[in-house]
Amino acid sequence: MIRPDFAKWGQTPEDIYRLSLEAKHPRSRERFQALYMIGTEQTNATQWAKRIGRQDQTVMDWIHAYNVSGPETLHYQRTGGRVPLFRDHLPQLLLSQIKVFDLLGHEFEAGLCFFKLSWRIGIDPAHAL
Repeated sequence: MIRPDFAKWGQTPEDIYRLSLEAKHPRSRERFQALYMIGTEQTNATQWAKRIGRQDQTVMDWIHAYNVSGPETLHYQRTGGRVPLFRDHLPQLLLSQIKVFDLLGHEFEAGLCFFKLSWRIGIDPAHAL
């Protein structure tokens, strides 16, 4: 039966548990939670895979990757597919370039809500008013 080798990487089950709660991406948290549950012998890879709706080979691959390369290999990295329309910094960057005026001509700060609304109804936010 395959088990994660925490000692090889100077970690304890509590370290892995903490990573399962604090990892930035949900997929990373899922992987660390699997390591914790299997490493503390609460379940095995096949049972855990069935419980979370994954293939058992996927869960075993996470354990193999951890045992060979350590915890950094389990952090999720986007590897393909379409590029997201808005990255984390893009909406704020776009909003910083938008000037919005009320009916009397007074400028005020554009909010993300205004930007989303104008985008959805087809108004160019830069020339909305």
